[in-house]
Order: sequence, then C-alpha cells, then structure tokens
Amino acid sequence: MDPRKLSELIPFLNERGLRPKKSLSQNFLVDTNVLKKIVKTANLTQNTDVLEIGPGPGGLTRTLIDEGAHVTAVEIDRKYADILAETISSPNLKVICEDFLEFIPTKPYIVIANIPYHISSPIIEKLVDHIELFPRIFLTVQKDFAQRILTLKPSNAFSIFINFYFLASIEFTITKDCFYPKPKDPSVLLSLIARPELPIPDPKPFIEFVRYLFRRRRKMIRSILGLPDVTDARPEALKLDGFLRLYLLLKGQNRLPILSEEEGESEEENSL
Repeated sequence: MDPRKLSELIPFLNERGLRPKKSLSQNFLVDTNVLKKIVKTANLTQNTDVLEIGPGPGGLTRTLIDEGAHVTAVEIDRKYADILAETISSPNLKVICEDFLEFIPTKPYIVIANIPYHISSPIIEKLVDHIELFPRIFLTVQKDFAQRILTLKPSNAFSIFINFYFLASIEFTITKDCFYPKPKDPSVLLSLIARPELPIPDPKPFIEFVRYLFRRRRKMIRSILGLPDVTDARPEALKLDGFLRLYLLLKGQNRLPILSEEEGESEEENSL
C-alpha cells in the first residue's frame, strides 16, 4: 500500500474500518509531487535525522526515507503508528506512539511534518522551547496561520517571539486537493530557520517587555507605558523591528517599565 495514492489508501483504510479523525486534524497529504517538493525544499543530505510529527499513514514518511533520511515518526494514534510499522520496512524508520507535546527530544533533528492544524501553536511553542535541537523546521500549516506568524496580519506576542528566534518564510502554497480529506482552508509550507545570531544577546527582558505590552494590547502603547512621547500605536500594529527599536530606545534611556514576575510570565493571547 502506497499512502500517496488515493486509489490504494482509501481501500486500505476501509478494510481496517478507519476514517480520518477530525478531532486529531487528520488531513493526509496524498500528492506525490507536493511531498517531493517539501523534501527538496528541506535540502536533506543522506542519513539526515528527521523528526516527523503526526505522520498518519506515512506518505511523507516514505518520501523522506526514499531520500535517505533517518526518520523518527511521532504518532499519537496507535492504529496509524501500527500501520507505519506494518507497511514501511526500513531500518531508517523509528515509530514512537506518543503525543508530541509530551515527547522529550534527546538529539538534534530537522523537523519536517504535516502537523495537526488544531494544535499548530502548541507544537511550535514546544519546538521553540528546544530550539537548540530543532534549528530547521518545515511544517505544512494553514495559510492564515502562517500569515499571522509572518505578521502579514495584526501581530500578537506569539508571532513576535517566532520571528525573534527564527527566520520565517512561506515556501509555497498547497491546495486543498492535495489532502485527504480536503481541509476547509488552503495550506502552505512554512519554514522556520533558527537565526545564527539573535537580535538581542539577552532575550529574556525583551520577551517580558513584549508580553507586558500584549497583556494590555487594547490600549495605546504610550498609555500602557505612561510615556506620552512614544508611539500611539497598539501592540498589534508593531512588527518585530518596531518592538526592538522601542525596547532598545527605552533601555538606553533607562525608561523600561519595571515588570513583576507575574506580568512577565504570560499574556492574554499567546497563540495564533
């Protein structure tokens, strides 16, 4: 059974009484050309260690292995984890039946995955938490979600943090017809490449500053800070460069707000 061919995948699933689960955002990529394009974009070399999140029946998994990658596939659904082990006989594949959000990485990987769309934000947050192990990330995500990360729409703290740590880019669009079942919205391949050097050497105070502003995102920044001579924009109007300029200006003038630990830990809206 080749899961990249609908003519083989659907009968295979029907025989096992399986249907893609909406609750797990199971929309499987079944377009061979798109799968090859994803792998080509990642620019893999032989024996590259790849982490795949939510492989489902294994269309992307097979394509990665065909290119000589060593794939660790983390699949929460036991039935699909078993299918991978059953249908792909390769020493280059390791299947782990586990929730990726509970998965503990132990070595560096390139991440290449068609991730469950309903938990895109938590997945990326986990990857950021282990950025030293995931310097190159390639994910299929909803187009609207990717546009928010790139702050092509009003920004939020999450999008600012992603752009602080990564060089983010939309590589190409993936139409709904490339999936089974078809999702409601178009998708893209999003690449996140760890910056070789962070914009600020000590990121923690900057991150806390951004969180502080977004906790009060409905107010103008000058009102939040109590500084009438700074921008009158709301936090969502600024992109990363704007936050960096404001932070460095206030830091240089010793006018940064004093943040309590509670204020620095969270904001009202951290996800996309």
